[in-house]
Amino acid sequence: MVFPETLGPGFKSYISEKQKTLANRKPYLDENKILKALIPILEGAVQKRRRGRVAIAFSGGVDSGLLALLAKKLGIHFKLFSLGLHGAKDLEWAKKLALLNKWPLAINLISVGQAEVIIKKVARLLKSEDPTNVGVGCVTYAILDQVKKEGYRTVFTGAGPEEIFAGYKRHVDAKEVNEECWSGLQTLYEKDLQRDITIAEYFGLELLCPYLDDDLIEFAMQIDGSLKVVGKERKVVLRSAAEVLGLQKEVAWRKKVAAQYGSGFDRVLKVLAREHGFKYKKDYLKSLR
Repeated sequence: MVFPETLGPGFKSYISEKQKTLANRKPYLDENKILKALIPILEGAVQKRRRGRVAIAFSGGVDSGLLALLAKKLGIHFKLFSLGLHGAKDLEWAKKLALLNKWPLAINLISVGQAEVIIKKVARLLKSEDPTNVGVGCVTYAILDQVKKEGYRTVFTGAGPEEIFAGYKRHVDAKEVNEECWSGLQTLYEKDLQRDITIAEYFGLELLCPYLDDDLIEFAMQIDGSLKVVGKERKVVLRSAAEVLGLQKEVAWRKKVAAQYGSGFDRVLKVLAREHGFKYKKDYLKSLR
């Protein structure tokens, strides 16, 4: 079975065709019917990707929390992998959520020195001087390194829900929420998937994204945008589904920052740039190449 997240550069063409196919369909507006239909589609997206033992990149937020919840419900043998520097918010939430639900969790508390080594490796591996790309890449790299050492071969990540369920601030400001969602999907490979796949291939791991399932994309992109963004609340449909499935309310509706901030890597990157005499993080990263 070929999954959309494995299409490489062809992902963009896939999204273009999907958008054309759905262009004239009426949007879904009944919230109760949407939630009733969405839950089995989410379950199917995870079930299709089960590969024996599965590692889940875990930040303690709604996206990765829902993946763990579904894996448990489906009887999948899984383990959560979380990391961060001392005081990292994502690490605190990951510990809390795993304890509440009795999920198996591997924790990697990273020192500033280890973070510096990882930053240098990732900047060179990705051939990138973009602080966001490298910062998120550092989180992926460190998690996959840990996953590899524990003998797992397949990793679930939470890529995709921000795009299909409207999770960014730009969706709140958009005139047409779903048009902004399509726009984000069009650039998802270049912005995120290419980076994550490059790192996964470096470790020889299979990286799969249940939220980018074909059936789930098709269903989510027919949900009216007014149900995805309500006021300033984003990803409302997915958060509601997570709560219905049993995810703790405080987690389902948690306001989470991007991975590079929640893990502490961005903080280290700022310090390193200053220590090496650079005003901007990107200039420091450029010096590493």
